[in-house]
Amino acid sequence: MTSPARRRCAPTRPPCGKNDSTADQAIGERLEQFESFITNVKSLRYDVERQFQHENEVLQQHVLHLDMTDGSHQEIHALLYF
Repeated sequence: MTSPARRRCAPTRPPCGKNDSTADQAIGERLEQFESFITNVKSLRYDVERQFQHENEVLQQHVLHLDMTDGSHQEIHALLYF
């Protein structure tokens, strides 16, 4: 059975770029990572550290706070451009 996230992505979409210094991935590969990720995360929240806006562009830096199902906690620093 195909996940709802996978059904929303056309197979001809360009690869996903990210800021973790690894190579671009196909949409399907990236969604598989997210599917395995969500099974291990109990809760997630984020704090916006900075946000810059210019016309139709936004650059946002934030920190994800993850509570994992094994009781551990993690922080992930992320940068989004849209």
